[in-house]
Amino acid sequence: MTDPQKPGVDTFWESADAEGSGQDPIERELDERLDALTRYRQLIAEADANGREEIAAILVKQHDREQETVNRLRRALQRRRDRMS
Repeated sequence: MTDPQKPGVDTFWESADAEGSGQDPIERELDERLDALTRYRQLIAEADANGREEIAAILVKQHDREQETVNRLRRALQRRRDRMS
């Protein structure tokens, strides 16, 4: 049963964990964030194409914040790999 207080992605990954997902949590989060970046780029292109400059500007800011998170996750993965080698 899903918890109405949790976003769908969180609920999905909790289920995957309970079922024994072997994916690294940082890699999993990175994959989700990369998907979000792709969606932002699509939304920005649509907003631009429809003359919605204000919406595009808001989406660009959100995209940039998401990109910062992706960069942090990539650095965290690299640090983990460096420690393991």
